[in-house]
Amino acid sequence: SMSDYCTPTRLLALATLHERDDEGRAIAADMLKALGTALAPGLIELMNRSAHQAKARALVPLMCEMAPTLAPALVAELDSCGPAAARVIVKVLGHAGAGHEAAVGSLAAHNDVQVAREAMRALARIGTPAAGTLVARQIREGRDDRHTAAEDAIWHFPPAQTATQVRELLRSREFVLSHPQTAARLIDRAVQSRVQGLEDALTKLEGLRFRFWKPSLVQVALKAREHRVR
Repeated sequence: SMSDYCTPTRLLALATLHERDDEGRAIAADMLKALGTALAPGLIELMNRSAHQAKARALVPLMCEMAPTLAPALVAELDSCGPAAARVIVKVLGHAGAGHEAAVGSLAAHNDVQVAREAMRALARIGTPAAGTLVARQIREGRDDRHTAAEDAIWHFPPAQTATQVRELLRSREFVLSHPQTAARLIDRAVQSRVQGLEDALTKLEGLRFRFWKPSLVQVALKAREHRVR
């Protein structure tokens, strides 16, 4: 089969050709496009071999261009691949667009932090409401070392999407009480970005200023008040 033809050795030869010069790049691109989904297993095997990762990475931009074609075959490889390959797959899936949110979202909890970060970036690139919900879920439930990537990603969605998710988060008392620092950062950034429709959420948060035994919550209340008054 074509998949048998696409051995890691042949793919390495194509990567070398791709790096050689403009002509080499054009030939390699044409060959890879002709091979299509048959590339997936060999690419994953190549990415799993640490010795060849740098070389294989040269092919990633091309894989991103071919993302819609390659996506189903790459999703099929997700369970059996190592972290280096998972990082590449998730990046490519981000370029494949709508319909791949669930597969990318499942990698948000990957024990390799880089894979999880790449998943957040990929969801932002997909940019659909479903992707927005998955990023907001990470902000709400994710481990602390994962928060930053999710928080960053939420601001890379189309503005209306960002506004919806940020409003939901700040309206959730449970979220604010368990993540006051994150809530404070969201308020600041929302004001900088002129997010609309936050008044009711901010008014409710002002009530937290009486929780004087928890300074981080008082901080949130003071921020809410300051920004609402503007």
